[in-house]
Amino acid sequence: MRQNKIISIRLFSGLSVFLLFATLAACSAGFFTYNGLVVNEDKLILLDSGGPHDGSWQTDDLAVMYRYTRSGDKMTFSGDIRFADRLKYNYRTLSNFDLWVHLINSENKIAGDRNLSPYRYYTEIDKIPFNQTIDLPPGIKAISFSYSGRASEGGNNMDDQANGGIHLDFWKVPNG
Repeated sequence: MRQNKIISIRLFSGLSVFLLFATLAACSAGFFTYNGLVVNEDKLILLDSGGPHDGSWQTDDLAVMYRYTRSGDKMTFSGDIRFADRLKYNYRTLSNFDLWVHLINSENKIAGDRNLSPYRYYTEIDKIPFNQTIDLPPGIKAISFSYSGRASEGGNNMDDQANGGIHLDFWKVPNG
C-alpha cells in the first residue's frame, strides 16, 4: 500500500513538472505570433523598391510617421511613434508599449515581424523615435502594424489602482 502511495506521489510530481514546463513554453514570446495570419487588402501598406519613401499610419491611439528605403532583401525603416492627445493629456506614463511591423507576403500572409519600439517600462508618454534595418524574407510585398500598451497615471508606481492610480490598456491587431 505504501509503495502505491509513493508511486502516485512521484507520478503526480512528474506530471506537475511537465505541466509547468509546458505552460512556460506556451507563454514564451515565440508562442504568440501573428505569422501565417492573412491580412485584409485594405490593411496593407504596399512597399515600393528604392526610396526613401515616406508614409504614415494612424489609429485612435497613435500615429506612426515613417520613412523606408528598400534595397533587395533589406529595408531601412525609421520614424516616430506619436501618441494621441487622449493618451498624452490623461495619462503621464507608459507602463509598457510595443509597436510591431509585420512583413506581408504575396498571399497577404504575415511572414515575419519586428518590434520597432524600444523596450520601455514606465516612461513618459512622448514621441518615440525608431530606426532599424530589417532583413526581408523572400516575396515581401507589404507591411502592416500592430501594437499593445498600457498608459498610467497616479498611484505609488504610476499603475497602482489600490493607491489612487488609473490605467488604460490599448491595442490594435494587424487585421483590426
